[in-house]
Amino acid sequence: GYVWAPFDASENEFTVALWFKTTEYDGGLFAVVDGPPEMFPAADRCLYLSGGQIFAEILPVGEAFTEWLYTDETYNDGEWHHVALVFGGIQRGAKLFVDGQLKVSGYTKQSGFDWDLGVVIGWGTANLWTPYFNGTIDDVRVYNRALSNEEILALTNTNMAPEVTAGPDFSVPRGTPTTLKGAVLYEDGRPAPAGTLWSVVSGPGPVTWSPNPPTSPTNGVTFQAEGPY
Repeated sequence: GYVWAPFDASENEFTVALWFKTTEYDGGLFAVVDGPPEMFPAADRCLYLSGGQIFAEILPVGEAFTEWLYTDETYNDGEWHHVALVFGGIQRGAKLFVDGQLKVSGYTKQSGFDWDLGVVIGWGTANLWTPYFNGTIDDVRVYNRALSNEEILALTNTNMAPEVTAGPDFSVPRGTPTTLKGAVLYEDGRPAPAGTLWSVVSGPGPVTWSPNPPTSPTNGVTFQAEGPY
């Protein structure tokens, strides 16, 4: 899927920054467009993965051909990565940052794509073999100004919400001790490692924890009443 939203992106100075995680080689992350993806729109300020490398495309003002910026490294390792594309303003020429570090510098100071109608997240360009993104994208930020190197680095230090699971559904006889099968799927350890604390949100009766307080992802529990919890 993708998210499309109306937005008047500045051609004079611009920044897009986002987090992504994937194991796919190809897929679009972001673009400024003149329509939704199903209309095969023209696109600019594109961010996408090709062969695991991060690519950015910008159409310089007064020119007929797009400038491409791309990384030598690949980032489809299933880990979270932060990418930012910026041009104009204090940055002057286009720059591509990954995980807070400047990777590639270009010459575009102003975009010539001035008929845009919005932005799309999870799609990069119709020229991609796989234009849609298969993975996770988070904390997308679009600015009509050029962020400084320090501001971009600060975005990479913003902690990500942990991913957790309470485990699969299961049935157990009333009064029979069992073990919950929760897990922390991902957490970045900032500002401190994530902790665990189970609680009963709804249900027909009380439970007994073992140990108590229930601070283990695989905590023991005994349900005192029959019914769904």
